[in-house]
Amino acid sequence: MKMTINKLIANDIINYGMSQTSGFDYSVFLESYIDDFDLEGKNYIYNNLEEICDAISKNENISYFNYNKETKEFDMVFYWNNLMNDTEKYVYEILTDLKDTERFELDDIKEIAMDLLYDDSTKNLTIEKIRNSKKRELDI
Repeated sequence: MKMTINKLIANDIINYGMSQTSGFDYSVFLESYIDDFDLEGKNYIYNNLEEICDAISKNENISYFNYNKETKEFDMVFYWNNLMNDTEKYVYEILTDLKDTERFELDDIKEIAMDLLYDDSTKNLTIEKIRNSKKRELDI
């Protein structure tokens, strides 16, 4: 599937929403979004709004999308997995194994993952894994 300007704008709206959300959903107001565009860019978005909305709804990160014409608002619900980096997914998998996902919001998972990355025991384990990896390479 070829990239179009409409898809690029849709991706920008989605990425903005994904970076701002603390949960799994976010709303982007059209008027706030286009503030940084020049007149030509604003006119392009207004004239291609239907195609941009279509591209948003078909994006792999979106589980639900609605454009509210009255409030000029992009309402997006994201797939959780696409909102997390590998460390956050690892934490979520462990929470799933523990059957304890109900108590945690996305922000909680992100905080646990960040704490994990900067913990001294994680650093020590990583150093040990690196050393063992090099030792195995030398043995071969």
